Amino acid sequence: MNPELLERYWRDPAHWQKGIYYRCAEDPRLIVPKKKKWHGWTLNFARPMAIPALLLMMVFVASPLVALAYYGYDPRTLIWWVGLIIVLVILSGISAYAASPRRFSKKPTNS
Repeated sequence: MNPELLERYWRDPAHWQKGIYYRCAEDPRLIVPKKKKWHGWTLNFARPMAIPALLLMMVFVASPLVALAYYGYDPRTLIWWVGLIIVLVILSGISAYAASPRRFSKKPTNS
């Protein structure tokens, strides 16, 4: 699939429900940029893995907060917050890669 076709799918208003939710079965990407690209990324809810991915992201965000409630406020709190920031940075990097239309362009082989 070429980047131009992915961009056309992404720009089509019919694939955006209420301007917030992206749903395009023809688009193979699970994670796509939001309408305003500087707002971050969103899931392609037409993909079967969208709901499990959303639940997994919620677990990543909620687990440090659950740990804080369980252990109380102590020095270990800093470790959880640092871990949360690291996870968010990693997820952002993965999302940027996964949402890139260039990833789907054909690459020449060195043969």
